[in-house]
Order: sequence, then C-alpha cells, then structure tokens
Amino acid sequence: MSGVVRIEIVETPEELKDLMRQEKDAVRHEKLLVLYWLKTQMVDSVLSAAVRRRSTSYHNTKMAV
Repeated sequence: MSGVVRIEIVETPEELKDLMRQEKDAVRHEKLLVLYWLKTQMVDSVLSAAVRRRSTSYHNTKMAV
C-alpha cells in the first residue's frame, strides 16, 4: 500500500506517561499523547488520533465557556 508508514514505539506506556507528566511544551505533550494512544491501541492510526484529539478539544472548549 502506497503512503503507509509503520513505526515501532519502543517506549512503554508507563514511560510515555512519565514523559507527558514532565513535558512543559504543549506541542511536545500532544505528540507524546498520540504516541501513548497508539502504543495502548486506544487509536489505530494517526488520523484516528487527530479526530479524537479534535473532538476532545471541542468538548473541553465548550465546557470551559
């Protein structure tokens, strides 16, 4: 299949959680969150993660208003 990229995430879910807790930069935290979701199979692709993140952001924004 053209355009399909496979990566192996070597960090454990626990290591990714620790890195997220330590990270101060929001963009890096988002990247770690997507890696965590992929590693724990909460999402099956980066596209699914983007959709999930967008809907989560939308709901958080509506609740904060």
